[in-house]
Amino acid sequence: MTYNQPSYIRVRFGIYHFVRRVPADVKQHYRSDRVSISLRTKSAKTATRSAQSISQRLDDYWHGLRLQKMDVPALHLVIDDKDDVVDDSPTMMEAVDIYLRLKSHKQTPTFIRAAKRNGKYVFEGCAKHCKICYGS
Repeated sequence: MTYNQPSYIRVRFGIYHFVRRVPADVKQHYRSDRVSISLRTKSAKTATRSAQSISQRLDDYWHGLRLQKMDVPALHLVIDDKDDVVDDSPTMMEAVDIYLRLKSHKQTPTFIRAAKRNGKYVFEGCAKHCKICYGS
């Protein structure tokens, strides 16, 4: 059994184009009511393959837009108070120490200094905006 898939292909002056209407429920995200992209080919086979790929990517994107509008199922089960969640992940400098314990036995002193220096740069770059670095 064969199903006819819509190809969304149009030919203008011998060049294939992908043309597809934007569904009504996602139109507010677009300036136009259709998506039109030149496939930059005169080959029907190449155009068909490209059109299928673009169509699939658009379907995936539109599906994501639709999911964003949906209410979250079982929202009442989500923990909203950050104090209820225990975070035992290492801080940035602890992670550097763990990394060096695992890797430094085969490395030069220059490698170890560079790893510590880079870890310090990330730590300082995060400042007080990054919970991972400060572990608070």
